[in-house]
Amino acid sequence: MLRGEHAGSAACVAVATALWILLDPRTILASRGDGRLHVTFVDVGQGDAIFVVFPHGSTLLVDAGGLSSASFDVGDRVVAPVIRDAGFYRLDYLALTHGDPDHIGGAASDPRGIPAARGLGRYPGSAFRRL
Repeated sequence: MLRGEHAGSAACVAVATALWILLDPRTILASRGDGRLHVTFVDVGQGDAIFVVFPHGSTLLVDAGGLSSASFDVGDRVVAPVIRDAGFYRLDYLALTHGDPDHIGGAASDPRGIPAARGLGRYPGSAFRRL
């Protein structure tokens, strides 16, 4: 059992550790931006996915990659981890350049709860009905 000064120090360390885990400082820092433009071209096989972080921390995903299938979901297994690894858990914008499945396939999956605040573009065709 800790006594006196040691108990207070241990409690401070425990509280600081809990706050570090709960608040995830990397996410807080990423959301404010670092003053630089970051562009990541994601290898999604056929199609495109480009993740952009603007200087003040806003995010944009241009297209969401290849064809999703029952056995492999490119949005969930490829695109979402890139976004999370950069310290983000939501997108400010999702821009889909056109309705071909190799450009919107990953967006249809709602990759592990990474919502987009705004969608950019209007596209005819049945491919967008499921989005």
